[in-house]
Amino acid sequence: MQWIKQWLAVCVWVLVGMATAHADERDLFLEHQYRTQCLAFAQDPDGFRQALVQSDMPRVPAGLVRQLLLGQDAEGWSLAYHGRREYVLTLAEDETRCAIVARYASVETRAWFERLVAAPPAGFVAMPLPVSEGEQRYGGDAQTLRWAWDSADRTLEHSLMLSTRDDVQMQAILALTLTMKTNE
Repeated sequence: MQWIKQWLAVCVWVLVGMATAHADERDLFLEHQYRTQCLAFAQDPDGFRQALVQSDMPRVPAGLVRQLLLGQDAEGWSLAYHGRREYVLTLAEDETRCAIVARYASVETRAWFERLVAAPPAGFVAMPLPVSEGEQRYGGDAQTLRWAWDSADRTLEHSLMLSTRDDVQMQAILALTLTMKTNE
C-alpha cells in the first residue's frame, strides 16, 4: 500500500512539473514576442508595419481585432505557438500602439514584465505609473500595470493587463504606446 502512495506522489510531482514547464515555455514565448515585435515597432513603426504587411503571417479579421481591443481600430496577425493561434499581434491604425493579446498568462508573466520595464535601454528613464483595476470584456476582473520609458525624443508606455482568473478567453494584453516628442 505504501508503494502505491509513493508512486501516486511521484506521478503528481511529475505532472505538476510538466504543467509548470509548459507555463514557463508560454511565458518565454510571450516575452520573446513582446521584445522582438513591440520593441522593434518602437524603433521604426512604419518599417515594422511594412514588414508585417509583406510577411506571410496569418492576418486576423478586423472585426475580431476590434472585439479583442474593445472597439479600437487595429490590424492583427496571428502568432503561432506550437501550431496553435493563442496570441495575436496588433498594430493601431494611427501607428502609435503595438499590443499582444494572449490567451494564456501566468504569475511569471508579471514578474518578467516588471523586470523588463524596470531596466530600460540607454537613453531612457523608467517611471512606474499608477496601477489600475477593472473588468475586461473577455478577461474578467483584471489589473493593469503601467510603466513609461522617457527619452529626449519619445516616450514608450508599457502596459500589462492581467486577468485575475484563469478560466477566461483572454488572460493578458501587453501593449506599448509610442509618443514622439516635438521640438517647439
